[in-house]
Amino acid sequence: MLQPYFLETLQGHLFIQTFSPNAPTSEAVIFVPPFAEEMNKSRRMMALLGHALSVNGVLMVIPDLYGTGDSEGDFSEASWAIWLANIQQLIQKLQQQGIKTISFVGLRMGCLLISDYLSQQQANVKHVVYWKPALSGEKMLNQFLRLRVANSMMSGDKETIQSLRGLLAREGELEVAGYRLNINLVSTLDEKKITVENFYTTIDWHWFEVLAAEDQPVAMASNQIIQTLGAQGVDINVHKVVGESFWANQEISEISELVSKTADVLVA
Repeated sequence: MLQPYFLETLQGHLFIQTFSPNAPTSEAVIFVPPFAEEMNKSRRMMALLGHALSVNGVLMVIPDLYGTGDSEGDFSEASWAIWLANIQQLIQKLQQQGIKTISFVGLRMGCLLISDYLSQQQANVKHVVYWKPALSGEKMLNQFLRLRVANSMMSGDKETIQSLRGLLAREGELEVAGYRLNINLVSTLDEKKITVENFYTTIDWHWFEVLAAEDQPVAMASNQIIQTLGAQGVDINVHKVVGESFWANQEISEISELVSKTADVLVA
């Protein structure tokens, strides 16, 4: 059952999409969305997972982080600290509703935000599921900046990632694909990485890699983290699914196997 509402926070009202089971539950899944336009491209996949969980008795909520989607605020006003506070405030609201155990699903940047949140608070977190995690905020932002670089080439300009970062440093803001980045958010994101230190043995971990073909290997950087975690005694479950990069496609697409396997993890 869909039950959207606005959560009042210190920064403004957050839009929360809720997929509720018929019977009350003491557990909830928070889906932390990806960055900028990737969130809009991924809404169908997030909704498919929410429906799959709710029919199996699991509550899932999706927050539009401050300055994104249908929440209050402008993207240019968003900050990493505010987004972390959004997660904490949502958890407090769920606890007021009787939720005792939290699980997370993150996509791309959402995994970085989850990782940073867990560095501060791991209590009562049961499962963490990463969908194609962005390992580095800096690299993710450079991919985003390439959208503007590509557009500038079509118009005859000669912008580069370096020149755009210089412009951002001088002016404090930069518009890319309709999103106005602020230097505070960019500087913080540049520092964020998926590191082995934030994988806690008290949590059930699942890492999903989306590959273009069955014989495609997992990216070297991801594989190094996974192998290091195993060597340090962290039991991380790695899943490979074949499909398109739905968060980046021009057309809305879906990977049913990713939804079903994730639901199996969280329902179990």
